[in-house]
Amino acid sequence: MQIQMATLFFYSAVAKLRGDDWWNGDALWVVFSTYDGYNPFLLGLFASHLWLVNVATYGTLLIEIAFPFLVWQRATRPYLLTAAVFLHIQIGIFTGLPYFSFVMIMGHMSFVRQEWLARLGAAWKRKIGDLEMLYDGDCGFCKRSMAWFLAFDGLHQIRARDFHTDPSPVVASELVEKALYLVLPDGRALPGFEAYRYVVPRVPGL
Repeated sequence: MQIQMATLFFYSAVAKLRGDDWWNGDALWVVFSTYDGYNPFLLGLFASHLWLVNVATYGTLLIEIAFPFLVWQRATRPYLLTAAVFLHIQIGIFTGLPYFSFVMIMGHMSFVRQEWLARLGAAWKRKIGDLEMLYDGDCGFCKRSMAWFLAFDGLHQIRARDFHTDPSPVVASELVEKALYLVLPDGRALPGFEAYRYVVPRVPGL
């Protein structure tokens, strides 16, 4: 995947260098003034600040030329990845190609180092805090719900507790028989739908 992404960028840059518009610094104006890429907002901005056309054109070329060579270096990889992702976000927003941009950004993610993800995940877990889910281990629906939760919990933020085998000191067992409960780091307990609504935006996989 990494070799594919580097090759794509290299040949994209080579193809651009064969066109006069990219050498002249006017390529982005051509892109956004044609029917397929017409964008009145950007055209108005570029018409008022023509230097932005040159910066955007040469900046795109610079990223695509540098990427295949500098993305392999530990010191320069974060900068090249940031620039490449930023470039494709702009493409997705301003040229109406969100699917293409999404696929390219996912390709760039193959360069993200495991230790970066580990540090990011640890920081996220510290921010959110420990979450404990109380469920009824004798209830088929409850067990399936917990299986789905845990399957998407790649950071292992949720600790599951079957109240039959391990009663909670926070929530009475009689309450857990009626609804699933989520115990927050501050000791609060949220039942049923409130538990789902709290945990979903705080678990990246969900």
